[in-house]
Amino acid sequence: MKLRTNIRRIFIVLILLLARPELYPFLAGAGLVIIGQIIHFISAGYLTKQSALTTAGPYRFVRNPFYAGNILTDIGLCLMANNPYLAAIYLPLFYLAVIPRRVRKEEKFLSGKFGEAYTEFCRKVPRFFPRLWPVKPDKINGYFSWGQIVRYREIWRVMRAFGLVVIFYLQYQIGFDLLKNTTRWNELFKDAVNIYLLSILGVIIIIPPVIQFGFISRRKHTETH
Repeated sequence: MKLRTNIRRIFIVLILLLARPELYPFLAGAGLVIIGQIIHFISAGYLTKQSALTTAGPYRFVRNPFYAGNILTDIGLCLMANNPYLAAIYLPLFYLAVIPRRVRKEEKFLSGKFGEAYTEFCRKVPRFFPRLWPVKPDKINGYFSWGQIVRYREIWRVMRAFGLVVIFYLQYQIGFDLLKNTTRWNELFKDAVNIYLLSILGVIIIIPPVIQFGFISRRKHTETH
């Protein structure tokens, strides 16, 4: 967990610093980020870690919908940043070296825990590239739960992703280019839309931890009474 988390954090920092946003790559990238986050969000709502083999929802199309959503998100971020050099380094490193290693460990664990049921699931459902139509398993395990969304902090994740889209848009508006030092910083506060988006960024930074803390506190209170 720590290796892939740290690599991705470094990627986010670099891609923000080395961004050179342009309109059409930004629009295409924002679309992929939205699709990727929807897939990740729905997948988290269906996932039941370790307690059962999840075969419902997105898991009827692909065994690892989280990673499918993540790669769409990361490709989208690379497009919005409009920096092909960073994308050429990060995407192969992360999705051809780091993630497959992680997936093999997960599959070994699931195979040992669920045995033939997981083997059959693997035969029917592809690892990374989704099927065009959902598989029809003998038994569908799992259902969408908002409790799972809260547990896996998906609301916070989606808001962070939206925050990145906002940052790239603002970078596009001011012609951000750290290397050439041609950024028009004075334009940032001249447009009311930019000020509004900056306010949204402030909310994104503050609100998710408050929401998460509230849900956790409420759950603990419920469990103790």
